[in-house]
Amino acid sequence: MTKLQYLRWKFFALQMAKHCFLEATEARRRKLYDELEGYLTWVGDDGWADGAEYTKFNSWDFDVSGHAESYFAQHYHEDFNGEERGNKFLNQIMCCLRAGVDVAVKPSGGVVGFTIGDVRRMFGNRLPQWVRAFWDDQPDLDIAPDDTPVWL
Repeated sequence: MTKLQYLRWKFFALQMAKHCFLEATEARRRKLYDELEGYLTWVGDDGWADGAEYTKFNSWDFDVSGHAESYFAQHYHEDFNGEERGNKFLNQIMCCLRAGVDVAVKPSGGVVGFTIGDVRRMFGNRLPQWVRAFWDDQPDLDIAPDDTPVWL
């Protein structure tokens, strides 16, 4: 992952937190944004963002959720079998992180449940070229209805 890809990841994830999850309250989206911003700033300030370890994000085997697990440990809880499980809030965090890294670096498309309308709202209805490039084999994104499902 290059520095530009990192910045795009951060931007995409934060925009997703602000403009998706329309069923969430404004306070909930604000908390989601703040948690993501804290993590992504920590990632960027951790010293590896400009160094050789940045390549860990280029691996197909990299697990964003696993990397973020300790940072977001307070959002895990134990279910009745004693296994750790995330809650809805943690799932929203992980969706933003995974979709952001996938679109910024384009290793895969692994986050479902969002529409092209969600993504358009993230960018004020004007998709940047780097986001459009993620769907290079798709029809014109400008004419697709807002409720068209997309893989991120």
